[in-house]
Amino acid sequence: MRATIKTLALLGWLAALLLSAFTGPARAVLEVDITRGQINPTPIAIIDFLPGGGKDAARFGRDISAVIRAD
Repeated sequence: MRATIKTLALLGWLAALLLSAFTGPARAVLEVDITRGQINPTPIAIIDFLPGGGKDAARFGRDISAVIRAD
């Protein structure tokens, strides 16, 4: 029984190794040109920062997010 489990585990590793030999590199590329302006800028999501402090800290977090959004 133990030999069968070891054999199956070994075959699984060999199959994974064999399959990984046929995979190619990922081709998902995002190029960002920072040398000039763009007509259509890349959109990003900005959420409010939620610090663990009190009211002033929460307002400060919202203010930081607002500055980033306005830029």
